[in-house]
Amino acid sequence: MILILTIISSMLSVTAPYLLGLFFDALIASASIVRIMYICLIYLLLMTCTLFVGYELNLLKVKVHTKASYRLNSEVLFYIHRLPYDTTMFMDSSYYTQRINNDATQIISYILEALSGIIINVVSIILPSVVIFNIFPPILPGIFLAIMLYVFAYTAMRSVLYKTGMAFKEGQSVFFKKLSQQLTAIKLIKLFDLSYLFADLLNKAFAHVLKTTINYQKKAYIFSSLDSLISSVCQILFLFSGGYMVSKNLITIGNLTIVLSYISMIITSARYFFSLGKQTQDTLVCYARISELLSSSPEFNHGKEPNNIDEISIIDLSVRFSENVILHSVNMHFEKGKIYGVAGNNGTGKTTLINILAGLYRNCYSGKIILNRSISLSEINPEFMRKNLISVCPQDISLIEGSLRSNLLLGHDEPDDFYNTLEYFGLDSVIASLPNGINTSVDNHNFNLSAGEKQKIAIVRTIIKGGCVLIFDEPTSALDTLTRDRFLAYLQNHKKNKMVIIVSHDITLLQQLDEVVRMEGTTFE
Repeated sequence: MILILTIISSMLSVTAPYLLGLFFDALIASASIVRIMYICLIYLLLMTCTLFVGYELNLLKVKVHTKASYRLNSEVLFYIHRLPYDTTMFMDSSYYTQRINNDATQIISYILEALSGIIINVVSIILPSVVIFNIFPPILPGIFLAIMLYVFAYTAMRSVLYKTGMAFKEGQSVFFKKLSQQLTAIKLIKLFDLSYLFADLLNKAFAHVLKTTINYQKKAYIFSSLDSLISSVCQILFLFSGGYMVSKNLITIGNLTIVLSYISMIITSARYFFSLGKQTQDTLVCYARISELLSSSPEFNHGKEPNNIDEISIIDLSVRFSENVILHSVNMHFEKGKIYGVAGNNGTGKTTLINILAGLYRNCYSGKIILNRSISLSEINPEFMRKNLISVCPQDISLIEGSLRSNLLLGHDEPDDFYNTLEYFGLDSVIASLPNGINTSVDNHNFNLSAGEKQKIAIVRTIIKGGCVLIFDEPTSALDTLTRDRFLAYLQNHKKNKMVIIVSHDITLLQQLDEVVRMEGTTFE
C-alpha cells in the first residue's frame, strides 16, 4: 500500500508544474475564461488529491514505522536473551538500551523513507526529463552535469561521514550511560556524599560527546554546504539560460515556466539522493552496531534432556575470567536426598559455582561436570535444564513489574499447596497488609516490601518452580530466626527427592546441614 500511495503521490506532484505552465500560456494567449477556470478546477482537484494521498501515506508510514521499530528492537533484545550469560554479564543496560533503540529506530526510518523517497524522486527525475526533452532538449546535458556533480561530492565525503558518524553515536551511547548512572546510583551518592565525583564523571562524558558532536557536525555542514553550492550554481545557470532562450524567442514563457519548474524538481531530487547518501552512511553505522550484537553465537539450546538429576560430580573444575583465576582444580560430589552447604569468604567463587551448575557459564571453565555418572553438563540442553531440573534462588532478588501473585508464580501454574506455602513462610500476613492483597502491584522500587519479605518471595517462588536440584545463594541473610528455622525444616522434610545446595555465611544454618564444603581462595577443603 505504501508503494502504491507513493507512486500516486509522485505522479500528482509531477503533474502540478505542467498545469501551471498551461495556465501561464493560456493567460498570454488571452484564452477564454472558461478554459482558465477549467485549468484552475483541475489544479484544485489535483491539490486536493495530493493532500488526501499525503495524509493517508503519512499515517500509514507512522503505523508501519512504529510497529517495525518495535519489532526490530524486540528481536535484538530477544536475541540477546539467547546469548550465553558469560557473554552478556558485563553489558551495561543503559548503554545498550539507548544504543539498540536509537539504532533500530534509525534503520527503520531510513528504510521507510528510502522506500518512498527513492520512488518519488526517481519519478521526479524521469518524467520531468521526458517533458523537457519534448519541449527543449538542449538543456538536458546541463541537468546531467549537475547530477554528476552531486555524485562526485558524495563519493568524496562518504568515508568521512561514516567514521565521524560512528564516533558520534558511540559518544552519545556512552554519555547516556553516564547520565543514567546519576539516578541509578543516587543512594550511593547520598550515603557517601559523591555528588562532586559523579558530576565530574558526567562532565568528562559530556566533554567527549561534545567533541564527537562538533566533529560530526563540521563534516555534516561541509556536506550540506556542497549541496547548497551546487544547487545555487545550477539555479543561476539555468535561470540565465532560460532568460536567454526567451529573449531569442526559442521558448515561450509558459514552456519556460514548465522547464524551470521541472529543472527545479530534478535538482531537488538530485539533492535528495545527495542527502540520502549521508543518511545511508549514518544508517550503515547503526547497521554495523546492530550486526555486532547479532554476530555473537546464541546459547547452545539443544542436547540431552534427562528426566532427573540424581548425582553431580565436579572434576578438576577451573574458572578464569580474563587474567583472574576464580576456581582452580575443584573436585566435588553432590547426591539427591542431601542438603549441602557451601561456605567461604567473599570472592572465593561460591556464586560462580552456582552459575556454572545452572548452565550460565559454559565457555569460561575447564574440567568436567558429570551428571548421573554418565552425562556431561556441556551435553545437556541448558534451557531444558533450567526450566525442568534446576531452580535457583539468587542472592540479588529481582521483582518483575506486576502483581505479587505473578512474582511468586513466574508463569507457572498455581500448585495445590500454594497458600499453605505462603502461610508457612509468613507471607500471608504480608499479603493481608497490602492494599490489593496478592494482586497488589510490586516491583524493585516498591517500598512496601522489606528486604526480608523480598527474600521470602524469592524462596517461595524457587520452591514453587521446583526441580530435582534446588540451589539457594545466601537465602537467610535478611530472614529472622523463626523464618530461617522454618526454611531449614521445610528443606529437611522435602529433601528425599531433591538435591539441595545452599551457599551461606550463616554458621547456625550451616551447622544443621548434611554436608558443608568450605571454599578458601581458589580451592575447596
